[in-house]
Amino acid sequence: MLEKILNSTDHRDFPLPDGPWVMKQRWDHLLFMHLPISAAAIQPYIPKSLELDTYNRNAWITIIPFKVSNMRFRNLPPVPFLNSFLELNVRTYVKRDGKKGIYFFSLDANHLFAVLGARAATLPYYYAKINRTMRKNTICYSLERKGKSEAKFNVVYRPVSGSYCPKKAS
Repeated sequence: MLEKILNSTDHRDFPLPDGPWVMKQRWDHLLFMHLPISAAAIQPYIPKSLELDTYNRNAWITIIPFKVSNMRFRNLPPVPFLNSFLELNVRTYVKRDGKKGIYFFSLDANHLFAVLGARAATLPYYYAKINRTMRKNTICYSLERKGKSEAKFNVVYRPVSGSYCPKKAS
């Protein structure tokens, strides 16, 4: 299945990197919240080396709560108690030298070792108390960041349709 995913590149504007993959993980129960925001309001928070990637003259902030599972490094089995955790990403879309990408404002996780490992790789991870409960087809997700920040997030969501694949360049 991994080979099928890696060989599915029709949607990409650029080829995959030449190097081998380093880590594998599965994301479950995702919610993609796309919120329009004026480019002028968000530009001060983006590094000068990046250009905002706008759509209909708006920048977009995306908030994504989800569960990471089966996380493991290449050629190693998943480590018990370290391979599954809850995460929340807050990000926007950017370009650099004409290539599209994602800029992360913050990534919160409820697993301290995952946070410390990601911070060692210079990613803006934060340790948070995160709860996720499921009732039938509805997901309740709440977050309270630990430490100096008072970041909080609460959402209730459920699927309302089947999978959706956007058209290229849409």
